[in-house]
Amino acid sequence: MKAKEIEALEGYIKTENEYQNGFVIKMLCEVMQQNQFENPEIPLSLFSKAEAIFTEHNAYPLKAVQLFAGEMDKEKLNPNQRLFVYEWVTKYINQSEFGEIDLKPINDLLQLC
Repeated sequence: MKAKEIEALEGYIKTENEYQNGFVIKMLCEVMQQNQFENPEIPLSLFSKAEAIFTEHNAYPLKAVQLFAGEMDKEKLNPNQRLFVYEWVTKYINQSEFGEIDLKPINDLLQLC
């Protein structure tokens, strides 16, 4: 792995949110072990985009899920890669608190995808 790639990956695990950092480290370890992604930054990027989309559009769960699906489509993921990202995103939503934002309706929709 090149130094630039390593720097990019470290950007996802060195945020102000220590809880999220720990979660992303676990995700990155699984990404590296499974070797499903040619570029390990792709699932981390999608994870980051998911959180941003879901918290911004939480009042419109269907719209939020469609926007996220569009981001996944842009990456042209195979079914196993999509499933991997969906599983990690739903796991994070299930295990996290987002203040007054309720992501349960979005999580319910994701689990149907």
